[in-house]
Amino acid sequence: MLKRLGLLLLISLVASCGGGSDASFDNGDARLLQAIEVNPADSSLPVGLEQPFTATGIYTDGSREDITGRAAWTVQDTRVALIDAAGLASAVEPGTTRVIAALDGLQGETTLTVTTAVASRLQILPPAAELPVNATQDYRAFAVYSDGQVENVTFSAEWSLEQDTGIVAPFDASEIDPRSLFDDFGTAIARSPGTDRVIARFAGLEARSDVTVRDATLLALSVTPTEKRTYPGSLVAYTATGSYSDGSVANLSKVVSWTSSDSGVATISSSGDERGIARALSPGDTTVTASLEGLTASASLTVITNSGGPGVARLSVLPADQVIGTGDLLQYTAIGYSGTGESFDLTNAVRWTSSAPESASIEERGGLAQGRAAGQTTISARYESVTASTGLSVVGAEVALTGINVEPIDATLFVLGVQQYSAIGVYADGSRRDLTSSVLWDSADRDII
Repeated sequence: MLKRLGLLLLISLVASCGGGSDASFDNGDARLLQAIEVNPADSSLPVGLEQPFTATGIYTDGSREDITGRAAWTVQDTRVALIDAAGLASAVEPGTTRVIAALDGLQGETTLTVTTAVASRLQILPPAAELPVNATQDYRAFAVYSDGQVENVTFSAEWSLEQDTGIVAPFDASEIDPRSLFDDFGTAIARSPGTDRVIARFAGLEARSDVTVRDATLLALSVTPTEKRTYPGSLVAYTATGSYSDGSVANLSKVVSWTSSDSGVATISSSGDERGIARALSPGDTTVTASLEGLTASASLTVITNSGGPGVARLSVLPADQVIGTGDLLQYTAIGYSGTGESFDLTNAVRWTSSAPESASIEERGGLAQGRAAGQTTISARYESVTASTGLSVVGAEVALTGINVEPIDATLFVLGVQQYSAIGVYADGSRRDLTSSVLWDSADRDII
């Protein structure tokens, strides 16, 4: 029995002392994670953009290893940024948050500062144009921001021509009054046949639009409306259309010379952003004439008065019951109707008021409203003793845009047909807002439309 105990003791001693194993030394030499480094350190990111982060493990033996895919990623403030399991952070709103990577009970972190959205892309509409000599082309420039918002920057962009060959006239959109009813675009004027490229620059971005001027001869002019009746103080917009030798037609309203045969009845402008706009002054008849390169076309204009005439029986204010944001502009139109059913644009003849100017103001003459602060107001128009009104809601910047509906949803057109589309914004508070002039429009197949 004693021999067996001695043998077992000997085997136990041999096993504990070695027997081909060095486990007692492994515990001291094990490669253990002792720190986590997160990069990039102290970075900044505009709203709407993404930033990949990496985690590097630092071990007790001095080695380093990429542990990005093994670490658990979190952010301190999810209102500022979000991060996925792969370490890809998305900027949500301006602010500062910590980005944290954790593994095996250790964690590393860095600071992420989210800044306001930046312009990330610029687009010119139309992307290309072809027109005959003397025709004009209106351009818009849109900046697409990192958060997906789109801004019309036509008036703040720097415009130029790539070759400046003289086929189109240089223009400066900043000279155009952005509040104008009749011209809120940059305009190029075709002078001679050839090709060039219109360039817009904004916030370090650049966009280009090809323009081709065809070699076609102007054969005839026409003016619309051909006959018009209106009241003193109102404006009438005329259009001059040119017919060319290649069968094309073009809007020449901005390049023809406009005259009125009786400036006491109505005047009409040939310059500035009121080209082709007749202003009715007093009762009577006048002839409006457009002239270009020896060609002329005319239209008749009659200015009537309430005294002894059909009179304005009622007014309507358009658009009705709108929603705009703080700082947004909205142009109203006043339509007058006589007792016989005739209609007249009295936008510039009526007196405009807002019941709550602290929420939305409106120009007394012209009908241009601007959102000031969240709230409700009533927009009213008065012509002599006749009035009309409509509601206007102003939403603050904190109300988020949740969707955009395009109307009509489906449409069928003949070749060269025209279809007007509207973009309606749907907001988090359930309100709807017309964004037609603010969104960026495009076609999936530009060969079709």
